[in-house]
Amino acid sequence: MKTSGFAYLTPSPPSDRRSNLLIDTLSLCGLYQYNGVPNKNGRCLDLILSTIDDVAVIEGTPLSRIDLHHPALSVSLPFSVHPKIATPKPPKHLNYKKCDFAKVRSELSRMDWTSLLTSSDVNENTKSFYDTLQGIIRKYTPYSLANKDRYPLWFSSSLKRCIAEKLKYHKRYKKYKNPRDYDVFAMLRTRSKMLMSYCYNNYIASTESELSKNSKPFWSYVNSKRDKGNAIPSVMKHNDVEAFDSKGMFSRRLNSRPAVVRLSPVTADRCVVDSVERGLPALASHYRHICMHA
Repeated sequence: MKTSGFAYLTPSPPSDRRSNLLIDTLSLCGLYQYNGVPNKNGRCLDLILSTIDDVAVIEGTPLSRIDLHHPALSVSLPFSVHPKIATPKPPKHLNYKKCDFAKVRSELSRMDWTSLLTSSDVNENTKSFYDTLQGIIRKYTPYSLANKDRYPLWFSSSLKRCIAEKLKYHKRYKKYKNPRDYDVFAMLRTRSKMLMSYCYNNYIASTESELSKNSKPFWSYVNSKRDKGNAIPSVMKHNDVEAFDSKGMFSRRLNSRPAVVRLSPVTADRCVVDSVERGLPALASHYRHICMHA
């Protein structure tokens, strides 16, 4: 081993195949050898390998009888301790998609509401009703963690796994510079692009075909593209008027134009008018009857 200008040591030219293989493996993995403490024969049989810079290796104090071929070593690593901040657990919510509605309906049908709602106070009966109903729903509905998916709605599970693998091999290539990792990354990148195009076209086609029957996928996609904070855009324009808030635009718009009310003629069916006129005497007699008993 030769001492370089850095903290680690550089190897001498390899003399055999095994030495050459070891040096190639260390270079491939990005490892450096930091042990420069020789034994009694002037050799370094113990290798201290690391990818961390500034590793200090000195001769240490032995804890037992010393081995002349393997002297005691003291290794110092430049670690920085960061306090671990406790992160709150994600909230759980009722997963109504997995709710057993058949058992909910069955238990509601067997419920004796007459004996349950016996209070003379309508508020107490309402509270008892909602408590019972919510208890039955929670009984047959599992809880799930609130999962914030960072992928679009049309991403399939296979596409998500492919992207995760692609990112993993890209990170490994950046760290170890292994050309095989880059080959796998390039293959996964091509595959993810093909899957992305296929999933998007399939989602658009299925949404358009089911739009007349089920519009929920369409509106889910529209809502996912909107800003979650505010549905009103930050800047709105009308002709040459530009406003950065909705109140300013609407107030100027209302003040600039007089209020015009147009009344359209009301037409009524003759049979409806006749039925109303026939019912008026009976309504008047009923009203006088109520007033007499009041």
